[in-house]
Order: sequence, then structure tokens, then C-alpha cells
Amino acid sequence: MKITRTFLLLAAIVVPVFAVDYAVDPTFNTPFTRFDNVQDVHLLGDGRLLVVGAYCTQSGQCTPFVVRLNSNGSLDPTFSVAITAVTQGGGSVGAIKPLASGKFLLTGDFNVGAQRTHFARINADGALDPTLPPTIVTSGYGFRPIEPLPDSKMLVCADRTINGELYRTAHRLNSDGTPDPTFRVTFMTAGFCQDIQPLQNGKIMVAVRTWDWEPQVKPLHRLNADGTRDSTFDGDLPLNSYVRGLTVLPNGKLLFNSAQQGVNYSPGKRLTANGTLDLEIPLCSGSAFLPLGDGSMFVSGCRRWQYYYGTEIQWAKVYPDGSVDQTIDNIEFDNRSIYGFRNAGNDKYYVFGGFGGVNRDYNRFKLVRLAPNLTPKRAKFDFDGDGRSDIAVYRPSNGVWYLYQSTAGIAYRYWGFSTDKVAAAHFDNDGKTDVAVFRDGTWHGWSSLIDNWRYLQIGAAGDQPMPGDFEDMGPSIEDQAVRGIRSGAPRWFLREGMYVANPTSTAYEYSLPGEQTADKPVVGDFSGDSRDELGYFQNGYWYSADYRGYAPPQTFQWGVAGDIPVPGDYDGDRQDDYAIYRPSTGTWWINQSTAGIVAIKFGISTDIPVPADYDGDGKVDLAIYRDGQWWQFLSGSQNYAVVNWGTSTDKPIPAQAQQ
Repeated sequence: MKITRTFLLLAAIVVPVFAVDYAVDPTFNTPFTRFDNVQDVHLLGDGRLLVVGAYCTQSGQCTPFVVRLNSNGSLDPTFSVAITAVTQGGGSVGAIKPLASGKFLLTGDFNVGAQRTHFARINADGALDPTLPPTIVTSGYGFRPIEPLPDSKMLVCADRTINGELYRTAHRLNSDGTPDPTFRVTFMTAGFCQDIQPLQNGKIMVAVRTWDWEPQVKPLHRLNADGTRDSTFDGDLPLNSYVRGLTVLPNGKLLFNSAQQGVNYSPGKRLTANGTLDLEIPLCSGSAFLPLGDGSMFVSGCRRWQYYYGTEIQWAKVYPDGSVDQTIDNIEFDNRSIYGFRNAGNDKYYVFGGFGGVNRDYNRFKLVRLAPNLTPKRAKFDFDGDGRSDIAVYRPSNGVWYLYQSTAGIAYRYWGFSTDKVAAAHFDNDGKTDVAVFRDGTWHGWSSLIDNWRYLQIGAAGDQPMPGDFEDMGPSIEDQAVRGIRSGAPRWFLREGMYVANPTSTAYEYSLPGEQTADKPVVGDFSGDSRDELGYFQNGYWYSADYRGYAPPQTFQWGVAGDIPVPGDYDGDRQDDYAIYRPSTGTWWINQSTAGIVAIKFGISTDIPVPADYDGDGKVDLAIYRDGQWWQFLSGSQNYAVVNWGTSTDKPIPAQAQQ
């Protein structure tokens, strides 16, 4: 039988400020297939996009395309460009550049009519401009960048023979595609032009690279408007290196990735306008950059931590000092093929490239729009998947779980022995908490996804189960961890949930500095990086650490001896807060990471704290379990609620960390 009583609590309501995580915008859906490639995107002022690349088949046959998409990603059928594949059945449009005239320059490898060309000019409606004839810019090492100039001329990296001598360097073309004889680069006698960018003052940045057998030169130079070398610029870069993703900032500084032959890791760099080193981005080696107005930027190919060499983060925010924002969720791009970012406004961004899926969603690829992720953290102990924690108890006397689910209603499951420890968590990627127990070194769970039993060997008899989301593979599956005593000292053992199909493999083993046998184990995302840390509470002192050791450990003083640690996200900012319940006074002390410190008297000395998000508002609610009664203070309505569910000898599931 259930009885509910509601009381009004007179307290100020705090509106949380969410950490700026990002997620795929489900309102934007494109027509591309998994085999296509999106090479470049230009945003029009009305919310539509011009997108270029190549439609490809599974066998690798490609057709160049230029399309216009509506703001929701759908194809605009009123727009078309008369280009086709080259005679070999391939090609692509590699870039689209807006021109001062309102027209656009297309560059790549495609046919106009029956003629192959490396560039074309189109009007705003997609019609080809006949004043720019099809032209192949010859090159013995592949197609290279072409950049338009304000006077309709073009800079190009390509081969050109002058007076019988082959120059693999930078050239300038007239508006009709013919060579401009007034421009000539003479300082390069070897190597080739790799990238070229015009500057607002009329000068030109050129990136060059030499072959291994040639004399080495520095990779970045500045040219005068006539192609002569500007000797006042000396790029602070070593010989035998090269640059990728050259980006000219509005203040004249230069942003790029600096790679060097024989060096495994190449960090991003920023130079001043005169070529001296201005900033190094030690954790990022990608070549896609999107500068923001406050001096920060989005960068591809980053590491979250200094000593992490696993899967790179392809959507990372870098602060003006070169450090990486550790709080942004890792968005997984399959194949990690990111070509660029575009600012869509309203804190939304486009990401494009050759990737075949996002966050293991293989229906989204090539071009996606990211938007601020205001979705609350997934509620723990949510057995029916409705986003709210459920009232649930385990009765050791008969081994039955009694679930009072907020949407699916009452459910019972026989699962466990009287000596088991409850170990409920989300193990199967269906959005629902799974019934589970820990028994003498084996985790036994009932998967709500496959409606069948699963087990995992970890730890030993007497260990304390402490599940959490510890690894950086997204929040879809929680991981198993236990804490026990070995040779008189505390030890932690962890198995990643993604390897649940291998139930007998070896667990990672850890010891946390300073941890004592009597300390209380804790798990929570105290750093705000959307990953839980292992930790302990020692007489008011908190210690927590990233399980792989990539992130620096954290220490915090909050509470006193005898307090019960009850960490959770109480202010809804997607970061767990340091919080304790003090039985001696029945008081909750919470140090909220965004909303500040709060102290609330709610309970008596014999109560069991059972905090969880019972109303689904993204904030953990204060709650206690008292002899079969659940007393809750619901943050969403600022109301009390009392529910009868269980008996005095039952184990409340949200208190499983306190076993």
C-alpha cells in the first residue's frame, strides 16, 4: 500500500547554470549516405547552407556535388550546379569560397560540360559563370588549395613551368584563370607549396614542404603582393616540419597544427603577425580550428589529459591560454574524419567531414549540427527509463526486489540471496537501471534490454560494489567497480562495462593514496568531465582520482568524522557536488558546484539517506528511508512527499553505496 502526503517547503528556488556540453541537434537531418564526403560548408545569411563534396558508392565511384540545404538539413530542390564527374568516374568539390561580387568560387576536381577543371565560379542561384573557363592547374603531387582575392584573381598552389624550369610553388591567376605574369615566387628551389592564405594587408602566407631528399627550409613564409619574399617575417618553426590547417585570425595571428617528421605528436600553435611563437596548444594535434570571439576556439584531435594517448576528442574547446576545457562531453566521431567546423549562431555549430557515425549513432554522419546539451544527467536507479529515479527496495529475507516505478508502476523480481549486496546500475545501453547483486566476487545482473541474466567476475567476497561511469566512451553503459581489503589495505578493482561480453577477464586494480580501511568509498563526477572518479571520504576529507590516472587527483574538505557522504548533482549543472548527511543533527550539508552552499535539516539520526532524482528535473533530491517510509524533498516543486514502500529490514536501493 502506498500513501503520499505533500507539504510546501518555503525555500528559494535556484535556477542552475548548466555546464556547456554539446549534443547532436536532432532537428537537423541531411540527405547524405555513409559513403559520401562533405568537404566544405558555407553558411548563408538566411540559415541555409551551401555544401560541397562528393556522392560516392560503396565501390568508391564518386560524383562531385554542390547542394543547398535548408536550415533543417533537407535538400533545396530549387538549387543545382551543372558539374559532373571527371572521365575516370571520380572527383570532388573540395572547397567553396564566397566572393565580394556575391558569387562563389568552387575548387576541386570535376567536369564542366565535357572539360575537366580544378575551379569554377557560380552565381548565387547556382548558374555557372562563363567568364571563368574550365582549367586544369597541373600538379605532379595532387591538387592543392586555391584562394580567391578581393580583385577576383586567385592564388594557387600548383606546378608551373617558367622559362623551361618547373616551379612547384605559389602562383597567381587572373580572374579568367590565366597566369598573372606580375606575380612570381622565386625563393623556393625545392619542395612544394602546401597551403596559401591571403592577408588583409595584401600580403600572402604560404606554407611549404620539402621532400626528404631535398634541402630543408622552414615551413611558413610571408610573401609581398608581387610574390617576393617578405624578409621581416621569420616563422618560429623548425626545419623538416610542416603546417596543417593554416588559419589566419582577424588580428593577423596565425593558427595551425605544426607537425614534424620523425616526431609522433604535433601540437597546435599560434604565431604572432611577425612569426614569433605566441601560444602552444599542447593537448591538441588536430588541424580543424574554429576561433571564437572571446579568444577561445574549438579544435579537433585533442587529448583530455596530458598523459592520455587513447581515442582523440574531435570536438574540444580550448581556452585562450591553450588549455582544454575538461568539462565538455566527449562526442565520438566514427573514423575521426573531421574536416572543419562552422558557427551556426545561437551557440550551435556544424561539424563536417568523412565520419561515419556520431556517438555510435550510425544514422548520423558527414554533416551534423551540435547544440548545447541541456539534458539532465541520467537519473540513477531509474528502472523504467522515464528519466526519474524510482523507489525500490531489496528484501534479503526472500531475495525479492520491490520496485515502485514512476511510470511503469509496481514490479517484483526474485533476484538474490540474503547475503548478497545490491549492485543496481545501467549495464546494457537501454536507458534503464538493471537489477543486480554482488556475490562473492561475481556481479549478477538481469538485463532489461535482452531480458536475460548476465554476470561478471570482479573482486572477492566481502568487497563493496561501487558502479559508475568511469571511462571516456560516452554515458551509454556504466562500469563495474568494487572496493575491498587486501593484505590489510584498501584496493579498488574495475571492469569497463563495454567488455561485459567477456565476463571472466582481468580487472584493473588500484590503490588510492592515503586511503584507510575505515574510510567510506565514494564515486562521483567531481571534476565535471562527465566521467566518475574513484574516491573515499576520510573524517571530512575527500579524495578522488581518475581511474586511468590521466586527470590529476582532487582533494576537498567538506564534513566531519561520522558524516555519511552523499555526493550527487544537487543543482543540475551536470557536475556532482560534495555533500554529506550528518546523522547527529539530521542535517544535509551540500557544496553545490554552481548554486553554492546549502544546509537543510531533514531527517533524524536513525534515518538512511537515499538521495536521487525522483522528480526527473535533473537535480538530485534530498530523501531519507525510515522503517519503510520514504521522505523526499522534491527540488522541482519544492514540496515534501512521503511514500510507504518497504519494511524496516529492507535495503533501499538508492543507499547501496552505504552497504
